[in-house]
Amino acid sequence: MRKYIISIAIIFISISSVIPFIYAVELDTLLNKDYLTSSEVIQNSDILDGYKITLRGEVVSEPIERDGFCWINVYDTQNFISIGVLTNVAMIEDIQYWGDHKTTGDTIDVVGTVYRADPKADGELDMHAESISIVQSYPSGPRDIVIPLWKIIIAIILFIGMIIVLAERFLSFIKRRNHQHEHVLEQYMDES
Repeated sequence: MRKYIISIAIIFISISSVIPFIYAVELDTLLNKDYLTSSEVIQNSDILDGYKITLRGEVVSEPIERDGFCWINVYDTQNFISIGVLTNVAMIEDIQYWGDHKTTGDTIDVVGTVYRADPKADGELDMHAESISIVQSYPSGPRDIVIPLWKIIIAIILFIGMIIVLAERFLSFIKRRNHQHEHVLEQYMDES
């Protein structure tokens, strides 16, 4: 029994000594990238907590202003997720186009610190901006919405299936109704 406890303790100590090394390698990889996306920041928030990074993405929705500061959302157009960024109102003056469901917004780089559980944001994950620069400014034109082919195929299959089920129900209803009319007619004929 004692051998098992010692073996488990050795395994636990070995694993716990390797984990910080793995995190350090992953942190180094993330910090050496030119920029990160919102999804990368969210997926690695436990590692990036308290570190300064560059976040790149599309600025979406309208800024929420309060006491000289504002919240903006930076959207990852590849993974369809955004992260909130707390910034000074003066830093967003150069942003011309704010994206929404129909239009594309400016692509920006935000240099700032990631907070996994920001006390200023009720413990939410966010980022505090130190600087914002515009990478590409889009005229407020329509957003290209691409629906994957597999979603179209599934929608067509479900639509055809729904039509088949409704047709079967309708034919079953007609058949029952005709049978009831025949039965009522037979009773009437028998009584006469």
